[in-house]
Formats: sequence, C-alpha cells, structure tokens
Amino acid sequence: MKKLLLLSLLCIAANTLLRGQIEKGAITFGEGMYANYLFAKEENRSGHYYGGNANFGLMVSDHWLIGVGVSRDYYTAIVPEVRYYLNPSAEKNNYYAGFRASWYPSYSDYDSYDLQLGLNRFISKNIALDANVVYAIHPALQNTISLNLGIQPFMSRGDRDNWQSVASAFNKGDLIINPSFATAAFTNNAMELVFNPSLGLFISDQALVNVSIAGSYGEWFDSEISRRYSNLSVSSYLRHYLGSEQKHWRWFGQAGFTLRGSENVTNITDINTSAFFLSSRWGANWFLTPNLAFDLGIDIDYHLYNNQKSSALQTDRSQTHPGFIVGASVGVQYFLQREK
Repeated sequence: MKKLLLLSLLCIAANTLLRGQIEKGAITFGEGMYANYLFAKEENRSGHYYGGNANFGLMVSDHWLIGVGVSRDYYTAIVPEVRYYLNPSAEKNNYYAGFRASWYPSYSDYDSYDLQLGLNRFISKNIALDANVVYAIHPALQNTISLNLGIQPFMSRGDRDNWQSVASAFNKGDLIINPSFATAAFTNNAMELVFNPSLGLFISDQALVNVSIAGSYGEWFDSEISRRYSNLSVSSYLRHYLGSEQKHWRWFGQAGFTLRGSENVTNITDINTSAFFLSSRWGANWFLTPNLAFDLGIDIDYHLYNNQKSSALQTDRSQTHPGFIVGASVGVQYFLQREK
C-alpha cells in the first residue's frame, strides 16, 4: 500500500505544471448511477433499488460553467449549478466561486442552496483534483459547512472531436483512482466525516489490483437525543482485461471481496453489524481520452456472512447465506499514466 501511495504522489507531482482545460466549450461530467436487485431468503429484504449521482457541465465562456445533475439516495434531487472561474488560464490552480441548488420534488424538507469556493488542480491532461468548501442553506433544517476533496474530469472541444478514435493507453505500473476522496460536514450540533480512497495498480499490461477503504463517522450533540454511528469497509478486486491491444473499448472481468462493519449507538440501543461478501463484475471501459473512460458493467455480489447485534432487543441474528445481488452500473474511470 505504501508503494501505491508513493507512486500516486509521484504521478501528481510530475504533472503539477500541466495546462488545464478550463476554457470555453469544455465539458465536465461524473460520477455514476447503479440499479440492483437483491435476492434474499427473507422475503421482506428482497427487491430492487437504485441510486447514485450523475452530473454534466458546459463552459459557456472561459469563466462561466453551467451544469445540472441528478442525485438519488432515499429521495431524488435535481441539482443545477453555476460556477465562475477567476483565473481559467492559470497553469496550476484554477479558482472558482459557485452556486448550487438541490431540489427534492417528493420531499422539500431536504432542499438546499449551496455557496461554493474551490479550486481545480490538473494532475493529467483531462483530470483535475477538485477541492472546495460549501456553505449549504437548508430552509427546513440546520445550515451546513462542508469540506470536500475529489476528482473532476474535463474534455475540451478538441478532445470531443477525436473521441471516437481514442484508444486506451494504460500499461504496467499505471494507476486507476476513484472520483471522491473525503468529505467533512458540520452543523452547530453535529458532524459527519466520510472518506473513501481507492487506488488500483496495473501489475501487468492487462491486469490490475485495486484496494479501497471506505469509512464514515457521525455524531450528534443534542442534549435530548444522543447518537453516534461509524462504518468501515475494506474492499479489493483483481481485474483482467481481455486482449492486450489498446482499443476504444476494453472488455474486462474482475473478482473481489468486501469486509464491512458498522456501529450505531443511541441513548436507547447499541446496534453492531458485520458482513462479508464476494463480488464479481463483467464490463468494459469506453475510452473518451487515453486517461478518461466510462466504466460499464454487470455486477453479482454474493453475501457469505451477515450478522447484527442489538443491546436493547438483546438479539444476535446471524445469517450465513442472506442472499445475493445482481445489478448494473455506469461510472467514470480515471487512469494515471507514468511519465515516460
């Protein structure tokens, strides 16, 4: 893991002087959507569910970006966004100020209006780090301040003119990274922290090993309601691309595992859950630039173990085979090539 982190830092350091693509006509997009169906022995746990985040933005001038997104968790939100880039021609950090709204048609209590200050720092031709601070105004809830770090892709007009002929360009030693790294959100009586670093290393020209660590922590300081939760999962997979030729479409198969645990503590009960499942994926990368691709695939996850303990109900439910999940998803994959 130390070697993977060192290699990723070297890739970023080697590309800090890259000229970005913050200019009129450039587009940006991300992250991904999924749809799953859960087959479980317990009838009340079976069924389909879907979610994710998808967004699209267009630079209508060298300074202005206009975008719209759709977010789905428990409820669906429509998310329009406007950004103004202060120094779009800068070679290092491109600073911006922005406004974003989240409208929930079926549950307006979650509506928010966000003020943003941030920067994009390109680590390759089409991939930029996106760091920002957001002040979210919630008319029906408490206002929130959050710090966010992730990845944002950009494609210029020239990139779009050539995308149909673009081929992959990864080789042994290159990296794959995920679109979101960490978020910290605060109100006057609560805080929530989320982190999900994910890094893949090509161990050959056709195979890569990925390791992901995802966690979250939340705590409420209300004197009447005491609540704290924490989640942690560790995942790894091995992916093998079919064929060694660099192409526009690269098909792959992958297999892996996830170990997950969580704790939810209130002044009434303490609930602990743990799970272990195997995962598999059959899919393809559809390359838009040599280091940017859509990732499309069919997923099958099989749960080998699931356990839940509750102190209040004094229960200990262990299920060795609670079911398996079949689903489909699409997202954005980011490739970092070594300096030659």
